[in-house]
Amino acid sequence: MMKKAVLLFHMIIVLLLLVGAGRGLFAQNTEDSLKGVLKTQTKGEATVETLCAIGEYFLDQNQADSVSPYLEKATALASELDDKPGKAKSLQLAGRLNRMQNNLPPAIEKLQESIRLFEQTGDQFETAKSWFFLADAYDFNDEQYNAIEAYEQSIRYFKQCKKKTAEQALYCKKMTGVAKWRTGTNYEDDGNHVAALGNYQEALDLFKAINLEKFQGSVLINFGNNYVAMKEPRKAMPYYYDALKIFQKINLDDGIGIIYINLGDVYGMLNMPDSSLYFLQQAEAIFRKNNYEKYIAEVIYSESRVLLGKNELDAALAKLQEGLDLVQRIHNRNLSANILNQLGEVFRRKGVFPKSEMYLDTARTLIRELNLKPLLLENALSSSKLYEDWAKSEVSNPKSEFLDKSLQYFKQYKSYQDSLFNEEKEKELTQKELTYAFEKKEALTLGEIKKQRLIGSWLLAGLLMVVLFSLAMLRQRNKVKKEQKRSDALLLNILPADIAEELKTKGSAAAKMIDEVTVLFSDFKDFTQLSETLTPKDLVAEINECFSAFDLIMQKHGVEKIKTVGDAYLAAGGLPSPNTTHGTSVINAALEMQAFMEARKRVRKLAGKFFFEARIGVHTGPVVAGIVGIKKFAYDIWGDTVNTAQRMESSGEAGKVNISSSTYELVKTAFKCVYRGMISTKGKGDVGMYFVKPAAVGVGEEIAPFERPVSSPAKQDRNDKVIL
Repeated sequence: MMKKAVLLFHMIIVLLLLVGAGRGLFAQNTEDSLKGVLKTQTKGEATVETLCAIGEYFLDQNQADSVSPYLEKATALASELDDKPGKAKSLQLAGRLNRMQNNLPPAIEKLQESIRLFEQTGDQFETAKSWFFLADAYDFNDEQYNAIEAYEQSIRYFKQCKKKTAEQALYCKKMTGVAKWRTGTNYEDDGNHVAALGNYQEALDLFKAINLEKFQGSVLINFGNNYVAMKEPRKAMPYYYDALKIFQKINLDDGIGIIYINLGDVYGMLNMPDSSLYFLQQAEAIFRKNNYEKYIAEVIYSESRVLLGKNELDAALAKLQEGLDLVQRIHNRNLSANILNQLGEVFRRKGVFPKSEMYLDTARTLIRELNLKPLLLENALSSSKLYEDWAKSEVSNPKSEFLDKSLQYFKQYKSYQDSLFNEEKEKELTQKELTYAFEKKEALTLGEIKKQRLIGSWLLAGLLMVVLFSLAMLRQRNKVKKEQKRSDALLLNILPADIAEELKTKGSAAAKMIDEVTVLFSDFKDFTQLSETLTPKDLVAEINECFSAFDLIMQKHGVEKIKTVGDAYLAAGGLPSPNTTHGTSVINAALEMQAFMEARKRVRKLAGKFFFEARIGVHTGPVVAGIVGIKKFAYDIWGDTVNTAQRMESSGEAGKVNISSSTYELVKTAFKCVYRGMISTKGKGDVGMYFVKPAAVGVGEEIAPFERPVSSPAKQDRNDKVIL
């Protein structure tokens, strides 16, 4: 629950690092002295430099509103004078300003342009800074892999640039450490814990060499967090304690509070509630002193869970009621849902059933609205236990009503864990539950309280046995289902779903003629010549990045990937099940592929790395599709349509989508196309061809043409990454 707090703490440290971030001749100047210099200057490049220095000063002071007037003047004057260094610096500051205002796409664009201009002027120091600011913008725009690459570029320039002053040299070392540190956090969020640890160690060594204690402590926190994510809490503890010593030495309250929370969580994981509670209380005291209300509420909630685990109900209740007042005041709905649900559980254990029902019902409404699935599971289980306990306390008619509700919520609880239960056993259990409820009603109508209690005990025991039996069966079935899912996933990764199902049910899948599909064929321009200049590792790595992106684009648009051969990529729409949208789906996918390639080209070109350019050809017609042979199944397509699509590709141009007349007739109302005339092709004679204009198609953001599927809940406050 404290990830935002940790992130905020880290960003505050980085902002402190950037203050006075090497402003050349003006590094030591204040606002007044800079304005004084400006008054004495005539119109010229020195004026541009001074205007930029004032703008940078306000950025470093986090005064965004004061930046714009100076930035606008600097930009206009640099353009008028054709002052390339001034243009580059103005773009860098504009990128930083947009990043500060959370306008991330324009921030990225301006910083990329500033890098290009700084590299032309040979200013490696400012180039390094622009790379770092670009990495930061990528980081907060959830472009994780671009962020890592940009941080690495900033490190390269910070290390090799000529340092004009001792202050500038120290700044370069600091920023190299910060870039290593932020690279590590990106690797950690991606689940690459080994790479994260390596970058953290390099950052820590740098910060030790220049005696930056607050940064050492922050990196040590990340070491600990990384081991917690690896489910090795005991390994995390020494790093947290080392960081605690540093922050206590320099009296950094924010850092101490965060470490106390982390230690509280670790001791909770180790089932040591007293130690957990001690550190959480220490964190609460620090956050109260600094009036951080949001984090006070989160710590209070964590404390209540520990107290509930110790069955200290009154203490837990007091904490939760205080926390509820606080979260309602600061409008934290997620935390409100957690606290309301916990209040329901506390009142259940205290036997105050009406209040428990009220809080659980209120929490459930909010949980469903916010789609907090794990919490919905807790709510269903608590509700089931509530009505079971309530039924035990009653001897009159409401008893059967409560038992019915208990069963209802228990079934809901099971449905949220549907992967753990098979349909047959669920039916059997439901039947047992209904029989149990009916017998309880019969017993209640007899008025034989003593007999009813005896029956109740036996029936509850019977129900428990049924549940235990079901769970045992479930574990076995779950194990089998996991293996089956693994096999199915592997098969679906090789074959289309319909073909895979036919193969599983019949043992074979016959090839069949499909009257109309749209085939896409692409390859990379000058691939053979380029491959001769590259190492196999670099070549394969870049092909993999591009083809992985293509795979996700095909998945997004419902186009079937057929195969790759060398640098060629073959896909088709309208199969294995024919449809009427295959033409538009394939064109949208093709345009998105080119948007991806153009965006990746810009990033790699800025980094001085090789890049591919793709030609894409599309043709519509009949094919034969299916699998042949008995080993190493592969779904493939055959026919003249495939050959024609390849001719469309070879007759096209890099960065464009070239389509045949047959495809044009299918999609001409959906896309703007440019007629190229009748073009001679090998083995086909003259063929009518068209280029599709990308501006006519809404394929999403140019820099972010697709999203990766979610693979793990490692990051609560970020979306999944776009990889370029």
